Amino acid sequence: MVHRCKKPGVPGLREQNVCAGIDQPSIMAAATSAGFTLVKETLEHPDNDVLLEGRFEVDYVLGDHSQQCLQETGCSREQEAEIQAFVQRLRYEAKRARAQVMAAIDVWCAVFELERYDPVQDIFTTTFPPLCR
Repeated sequence: MVHRCKKPGVPGLREQNVCAGIDQPSIMAAATSAGFTLVKETLEHPDNDVLLEGRFEVDYVLGDHSQQCLQETGCSREQEAEIQAFVQRLRYEAKRARAQVMAAIDVWCAVFELERYDPVQDIFTTTFPPLCR
């Protein structure tokens, strides 16, 4: 929400830069249109004790630096009030959730194969670049 009212410019060193993730169908479409073939895919289930899903983002939004960035964006009073309402709701939900076990999101991983012609050796070679989401 802060990005909607921020003036365009170079992001700061501590500024969040993730706005949207790429979904599985988009990755598959991009890979196949580039000539890759899916050779393996898995669904990883991270250990909840190791991967605290969303914890970094929540702590960032509730932290002092996030509030400072909000003040520097030049949002209107209405926009700032809307953002602060969401921050307060997040603060409430975070306190409530800390007492509960939270599950990490599953991670889809894919390995694609690409055959390339090597004119020096007059053969096709195969590479396996990993692609995880």
